[in-house]
Amino acid sequence: MSAQKLHTTKHEGKIALVTGGTSGIGLATAQRLALEGAKVVVTGRRQPELDAAAQKIGRNASAVRGDIANLENLDVLVGAIKERHGRLDILFANAGTGELLPLGAITEAHGRLAIGVRHRAQRRCSGGEHTRGRVCGLRAVTRPSWR
Repeated sequence: MSAQKLHTTKHEGKIALVTGGTSGIGLATAQRLALEGAKVVVTGRRQPELDAAAQKIGRNASAVRGDIANLENLDVLVGAIKERHGRLDILFANAGTGELLPLGAITEAHGRLAIGVRHRAQRRCSGGEHTRGRVCGLRAVTRPSWR
């Protein structure tokens, strides 16, 4: 497998939001977007992790604390992006939630929360006159332990 060439101007001038951008795939994506020229906003629930992520991402990064499962927090996030940047070009919907439960213990409420977190953020952040770009939703699936 050959190394991919880095296009440092691929996303130049673009504004990107990465939900769940404080670790793992979200952080790696935020770092790549910034390296490719985007101004990156990461969001998460814990301020120390947000501060560390923004520092790792570098000069094109900012962080907004909030829980995307909360509509009021989403409104604050959208307002902050609109105020700082005027628009949103890229949404990488990476945040998720869930609990490790026995199959019989999972309720419809658990499912609604897990699905709602991702879709609520996508709907709230990708609508309106301030958006004009791409939405990418990520679902990470792991191999079941019984295989």
